[in-house]
Amino acid sequence: MADVRSRLVLACSASIALAAVLAACSSGSKSTPNPSAGATATPTPAPTGSGTATATPKPTATPTGGATATPTPAATSTPGAGLTYTFPAATQTTLPLTANQTPGPVTLPAYHNITISGQFGPPNVNGSLVFSDGLNNGDITPAVPTDNASAATPIIYMSVYNGGSSDISFGTQIPQLTLTDTAGFGGNTSCEFDSYNGGTWKTLLTATASGTSVTFGPESIPGNTVDFAATNQSIVAFACS
Repeated sequence: MADVRSRLVLACSASIALAAVLAACSSGSKSTPNPSAGATATPTPAPTGSGTATATPKPTATPTGGATATPTPAATSTPGAGLTYTFPAATQTTLPLTANQTPGPVTLPAYHNITISGQFGPPNVNGSLVFSDGLNNGDITPAVPTDNASAATPIIYMSVYNGGSSDISFGTQIPQLTLTDTAGFGGNTSCEFDSYNGGTWKTLLTATASGTSVTFGPESIPGNTVDFAATNQSIVAFACS
C-alpha cells in the first residue's frame, strides 16, 4: 500500500508542476522597451498550449498478490483442534501422563461449591489430558445438549480433552471419580455418571451419595475400553435423583 501511495504523490506532483508551467505560458510575456531604439516593441503573441491544461494522472498500479495481510487468529484460552465446547477457563486443570505409569490424582478447582477429583490407571502412551467443568447454564459455549440419560437431574458437566497427536487408552477400567458438593444434594441419593457420544447420552456407572459426596468406580466394563482420541474432546456429566 505504501508503494501505491508514493506513486500517487509523484503523479500529483507532476500534475502541479505541469500546470504551473502552462499557467506561466498562458499569461503571456511582453518585451521590455529598448530606450535606445526609441520605439515600443511589438508584444510577442502568447503561445497556445497544446492539449488540456490538466495532466492526466498516472493509473494506480495494481499490487501483486493480496494487498491486505491475512489477520492472525486471536488466541483462545483453550487448545483449538477437536474442541466443540468451550468450558470456563477458571475450571481447567491438566493431568500429565507417562506411559505405563499410574499418574497422580487430578482435581478440578472448586466451582459453585462443586469439586471433581479422579484417579486414573496407567496409560498406554505419554501425553496429557485437560479437564474442565461447568454447570451448562450459559457458562459453556455452545451449550452442551442436556444430559437426558434418565430422569436424574444433571449436577455438573465435564470436558476431557486430548490435545496430543496420539490416542490415549486406560484399558477396560473406568477411573475412580468423586463429586463433592458442599451444598449437599438436596435429598437426592442416587447418582449417575453419564457420557455423551454421537448425539446420545448413556449412563456408564451409578452410585449412592453419602453426605456431600458421591464416588464412582474404579470399575471395568466388559467389552469396552476407556480411550481418549487424539485432538478430541469427550463430554461426561454427573446427575442425581
